[in-house]
Amino acid sequence: MTDTTPERPDQPADPSPRAPEIVPERTRFVDPPPAQAPAAEPPAVAPPEPVVPEPVVPELVVPEPLQPEPPEPPVLPELPEEAGPAAADPAAEDDPEAPDVPAGRSGRPVSRLLAALVALLVVAVGVLAWWAWPITSAGTPAFQTEGAAALKAAKADATLVLAYDYRHLTEGFAAAVKVTTDADGPSCPHKVDPQDKAYNAKANCFKSEYTRTHQKVVVDFATRYKTVVIAAVSAGGVERVQGNQVTVLLYVNQQSTNSLSSSAKITQDRVEMVMQKVGGRWLVAGITAL
Repeated sequence: MTDTTPERPDQPADPSPRAPEIVPERTRFVDPPPAQAPAAEPPAVAPPEPVVPEPVVPELVVPEPLQPEPPEPPVLPELPEEAGPAAADPAAEDDPEAPDVPAGRSGRPVSRLLAALVALLVVAVGVLAWWAWPITSAGTPAFQTEGAAALKAAKADATLVLAYDYRHLTEGFAAAVKVTTDADGPSCPHKVDPQDKAYNAKANCFKSEYTRTHQKVVVDFATRYKTVVIAAVSAGGVERVQGNQVTVLLYVNQQSTNSLSSSAKITQDRVEMVMQKVGGRWLVAGITAL
């Protein structure tokens, strides 16, 4: 095929052959595909919880309440038969070594439990009677009459027996000793002397003891220290009445002064006094400080 393109005179001819111009092909951009939503992740599956076996609780077996066995009746001795020989025991006849049992007497012993219960009952009744005696006797005429008279005498006698004055020792002792008595009789002066062979520390000899204490202790102490003791009874009551003796309880206030102290000393004491009726008169037979 012949090239019919006219040559241009203004352009020199290119002596070298010219390579054909390569026009790059325009790339056509294709729209990217639409973005796909990310696939949903599967939900997290929690690991299975360990299976803990349930504890096996042993079944409790509740025992049935035991029924108390009825007590055996006490074995009482059999009374001998009034008439006729005692019946022979067949077992004793078969056993040649069995001991002989006298006729009319049983070989079974008395129950020790029964004997112990009887003894305990006797002791309990005795203790209860002793404890309740002062209460039950409080309503008796003797408690009301004799007790009241003894209490009145005890209140007056306490102001003499429990007091002394160094300035009037002889007169005061003579008045006090008249309201005392020796329950053990005329031998009491020997029973209260520790140097005497008849001495007895448990003798009921208040009059002799009071006399000895006054002579051996009170006279010397009161004279040396110029001691004065005044006693006053604030209250009292009857505890018990036993025949010709009545025991009373007194609340006594004692006020003492001496040369060793510039002020008086007051003491509050409880004393138990035994009053004994002698010749129709209530006298002091004993004093115990509580």
